[in-house]
Formats: sequence, C-alpha cells, structure tokens
Amino acid sequence: KRVAKNIIVDNIGDVSAGFRLVFRAKGGVKNPYLETESGQKIKLACELTANDLVEIQNEPYIKTILLNGKKDFSILNRAVTDWFILEPGENYIGYGADENAGALDVAIYYKPQYLGV
Repeated sequence: KRVAKNIIVDNIGDVSAGFRLVFRAKGGVKNPYLETESGQKIKLACELTANDLVEIQNEPYIKTILLNGKKDFSILNRAVTDWFILEPGENYIGYGADENAGALDVAIYYKPQYLGV
C-alpha cells in the first residue's frame, strides 16, 4: 500500500487534540484516507469528482462529515475508521486514496490544548 504524501502535524499543546480534516478533489478520487504511523485511519468509501469538498470534524464527542456542505455519514468507511486524535508533539500522518491520490488536496486544522485551560 502506498501513501501519496506524508505530512507532519506538530501539536504544540500540552495534551492531545481533535482536528478538522479537509479533502478537496482536483479530479476523480476513490476512497480517500488519512492514516497515522501506527495504522489508525479515517477512510471514506466514496468516489469524489473534481471540486468535491469533504470536511470531517474529529473532536472529542463531536464527529461530523460534510460532503459539499451537506451532512453525509454514509461516505465513512466505518469498518476501518479509527477516530484518532493528535498527540502532543510531532504526528506523522500519511494521506492517499485507493485511486488517483495525486488529485487530492488535504488540510488538517487543530487548536492546541493546554492543561488547566
């Protein structure tokens, strides 16, 4: 299995943090995913076309999936998805797709969390 790209997300907070994941398709993409070094994964079971936008909110107790602005949990591959969080420090994360990963843009947004705040 090959990952299209690896990124490092540096969680500068003191404790683990949830995140918002954005997949933007520049062309046809099948089953995009985000995966940690340990194999934890968030994977979709869908085919995206050019300009499709998927936003996944992955905060403790808050899970939302939007496909082009509309809630759609049906595109989540529940069989392989682990709702992982960002640990403090560097998180090595890969992203890709079953087909045409090169047509996928990925962004991860998070808010650092601190003890006692």
